[in-house]
Amino acid sequence: MHQFSVRLKNEPGALAALADALADRNIDIRAVGAVVVGKDGYTVFTTNNDAATREALRGARYKFTEGEVVSTYVEGRPGSLARTTRTLAAAGVNIQGVLVMGRRQGKAELAFTVDDVAKAKRALGIV
Repeated sequence: MHQFSVRLKNEPGALAALADALADRNIDIRAVGAVVVGKDGYTVFTTNNDAATREALRGARYKFTEGEVVSTYVEGRPGSLARTTRTLAAAGVNIQGVLVMGRRQGKAELAFTVDDVAKAKRALGIV
């Protein structure tokens, strides 16, 4: 699974247009986050089909980045994100994106995109 990050204009309908471009190709958005910084909006998301998402984004002329997801479960309590991100930082891993994929049974699933997947997996103890 890949995580996509897209720059959007900070204007009404920008996120709707992106969602339409994906829906038009029957792509299901599985997780999403969005934020505005100055004049630009940014969204990060995962879908049910990486190849079709890539094709849809290119076809609609969006500027985007993507990366393989490194997924890990953490305790659903204060400090868990801090500990996990500190572990990655200590291993020299740069985080490029993160989404909370869900919560169940007292744990939260975090999906990271990073600059070095192998190093991140080793740091987090993922085989």
